[in-house]
Amino acid sequence: MEDLRCVVTGGAGFIETLLENNVSKVTIIDNMTTGNIENLKNLDHDRIELVCGDIRTLDMKPILENHDYLFHEAALISVFESIEQPKATNKTNIDLFNHYLPMLFQKHCLNYIHIHSHKHIIYQQHV
Repeated sequence: MEDLRCVVTGGAGFIETLLENNVSKVTIIDNMTTGNIENLKNLDHDRIELVCGDIRTLDMKPILENHDYLFHEAALISVFESIEQPKATNKTNIDLFNHYLPMLFQKHCLNYIHIHSHKHIIYQQHV
């Protein structure tokens, strides 16, 4: 395990728990809309901090301080919901990318990884 400190948005999802077992400190942010607390039960809780909240309203600047990576995996994933609530879906899935970048450039967090869907699209940037 490397000495990495990571923030994982949408971190109570199943796939994210694979990441959380391989870093020294993880701050998980999840509003539990689609995440599941059961996915976190087998993790080393001495290394995990869970913040139950919505990234659209949380002040992320103090959360990002002293972390090496931001894994932005929070998303509204329902196709039906994206049609019914396009603005909310766009804000969570796309606009927050632009919101985080200034904080990252101010060295609150050195690396940004955006996993846009559970299929294939991954964006990584060292800032």
